[in-house]
Amino acid sequence: MKILKYILFLLFVLLGSFQTKVEAKSVILDNGKIEVFSEQGFKNTSAEKEWLGLLYLQEESASQSQNSFLQFSLGIFAQKFSGEVCIKSTSGNLESNFQVGGNLESHQRKWEEVNKIFVGNAELVDAWAAVNHLPDAIKLEPTVLSKLNDITSRGRGIDLPKLETALKGDLGEVLGKATGDDLTKILNRLDADHVTGSHLDEITSRLGNAEYGIKQDLIDNPHWFETFDDVLQEPGRYWDILAEGNITSGSPLAKWGQGKWWKNLREFADNFESGAARSRFQTDLNLADNKIVNQVTLEVNGTKIRVDYMGLDANGKFHLGDAKFSTKDKNWSSSWLDASTPNQSTVYPLFESGNVNSIVVKVSDPEKAVLLQRNLGLVNGGTIDFTNTSLKILGSDAGQTTVKSVITIKN
Repeated sequence: MKILKYILFLLFVLLGSFQTKVEAKSVILDNGKIEVFSEQGFKNTSAEKEWLGLLYLQEESASQSQNSFLQFSLGIFAQKFSGEVCIKSTSGNLESNFQVGGNLESHQRKWEEVNKIFVGNAELVDAWAAVNHLPDAIKLEPTVLSKLNDITSRGRGIDLPKLETALKGDLGEVLGKATGDDLTKILNRLDADHVTGSHLDEITSRLGNAEYGIKQDLIDNPHWFETFDDVLQEPGRYWDILAEGNITSGSPLAKWGQGKWWKNLREFADNFESGAARSRFQTDLNLADNKIVNQVTLEVNGTKIRVDYMGLDANGKFHLGDAKFSTKDKNWSSSWLDASTPNQSTVYPLFESGNVNSIVVKVSDPEKAVLLQRNLGLVNGGTIDFTNTSLKILGSDAGQTTVKSVITIKN
């Protein structure tokens, strides 16, 4: 069978030697298949697809140094269109020994790029294939290709086909517009521990929804990508930031806070906050329904926070509760602080350590002030004794309106 393959190979080469305009180059692959490439088609294109497509036959193809018959045949019959073709190989010390003749001078640059980027880095070939439609600063940058290769090897449910699908779509459009630090930050974010296969699906789903307009926002502002991913990872944290009013004019949060995609998520989280989480808070603490006020702003040691619930029990103790909704499955015992706003991240540990010096009621809504005074006996601007308080975090199940965990920060 092998003799027949070599005979066929010689026929293809001889055919090429008698035709000046369309020569044929044959490559015998390790698996026994024979591939034929047209010299004219190869010569006339300046696209990487043809050039690298010839070189990147992946593990199937043997280099000239591994196949003496191929070495001899190419050297004798097809010198103008041959030379050693270093294809994806386990050998790390090979170099592309491609002899550039007059008819291949237009491909000199690409030959040099192949040597520079891929020789000794065979694993980068697959990453290149995923981004070969993007600018040179991405597809011909070894550090970028290496990072993409890392992402597919982490065991987080993102294999090469999955990443390639994302990069050939909307995510690739965003990545293609990023440069410098923005490009590095996006790649690092895609390589973060929380970016699993399902999280990548969520990223591509949001980018692909034309109603949301997120893709264009990120194309215009690649530095917003980290915030976009943070919102997907910790949506509750950013809703609380909006509620606290701590947003910068012109920031992605200022725009997305009014967007449809944000509102859709917010509605889901509201159901958790006003339903299962509030009910659990009330039941666990044995509180009367009219002894709970929602969305109360307090100033703790001079820092403002908003808590979802403030309740008063029969013994006159004030209980604070904060509902944390997440689309991800979380161990709330260890991640409740990550889901908190910057101000909450400052204040809540003070409750935990007992280092609270002052708690002042600071509501801006007159109706809320009336409700606090009528139901809880608190006046706006009045103080609360820290020793007479408790604080609990109520975390959701992943993407559900049910309570997974109740974390007691202070009894």
